[in-house]
Amino acid sequence: MKKYSVLAILLMVFSLPLGAQALLPPGPAEQALMESAFNGDLEGVQRLLADGANVNATGMEQRSALMGASFNGHTAVADLLAKGDR
Repeated sequence: MKKYSVLAILLMVFSLPLGAQALLPPGPAEQALMESAFNGDLEGVQRLLADGANVNATGMEQRSALMGASFNGHTAVADLLAKGDR
């Protein structure tokens, strides 16, 4: 019984940041990635990905850089972002 209590506490503690992370706004690199993708700036997207921007990040409306590039018809940017999603 004691092990179960410790396990339950650990699960609660370590799962909280994961759930809360979805509510946080994107960081500056991720915001720049979304803007570059939305505008079709292939070189900017390449640079931001190389610098470590999170390709899976979403904005406050839960839209990703890939969604922005696809919506605006920037196929080269969308292809690059899709390949970066590994």
